[in-house]
Amino acid sequence: MEIKVTRERIIKDLESLTSYETIEMEPIDFDRDKTKQQVIEEITYHLNGNSASELLINQLTELYGNGYVTILNKKHPYNKHYIYHDMEKIIKEEIQHKPFIREDSLLKGKNIFHSHHSKLFYMNYNFIQYFKRKYRTDDDVVQRISEIKKLNVVTENLFIYFIYEVMKDSIDKNDKKTGQWIIFQKVKDKINFICLYLHNDGDNNDEQLYLFIKDFLI
Repeated sequence: MEIKVTRERIIKDLESLTSYETIEMEPIDFDRDKTKQQVIEEITYHLNGNSASELLINQLTELYGNGYVTILNKKHPYNKHYIYHDMEKIIKEEIQHKPFIREDSLLKGKNIFHSHHSKLFYMNYNFIQYFKRKYRTDDDVVQRISEIKKLNVVTENLFIYFIYEVMKDSIDKNDKKTGQWIIFQKVKDKINFICLYLHNDGDNNDEQLYLFIKDFLI
């Protein structure tokens, strides 16, 4: 049986499943001042003498009130406890973080770092990038499906089994993943947490982030 499949069609179908672009949540009418005060009290407890920008406090106020944070015009649900947990790990230097090193980056040399807070809402994005790297042609896809067929795996659909296999591999492998970021600045021996942000797959990502945070840098 000839296996007819195209790499580009697979990528197109996967991109149509980007879940975080379809989140539909209506804003809730909540007491913003009271909620903001709650955020300040709770984040102060976790900061352990470090600081948080007004931008981050406003993002967390939106999260407490609406259940999501709007970043680059997309609504992202977060769990505040995970955010505070990762902030504490950053302070203790128990979590990996990276500076912005691109030569033309407006963020380079300003002691600004990003730490991957969550890959949950970028699982499909990471899946697509992994698929593109491993299967570069239609022949690569057809060859792997043919190999699966020879393994006599118990499945009613070889193509679905193939997609499941690729998705599992993309999750198991830790290379070249991205996700939502916590942006922070190191100032002497202290940390200033600036905002929650996300990876934007484009050449202007650093520029967009700089314009977003420049008024909140120390």
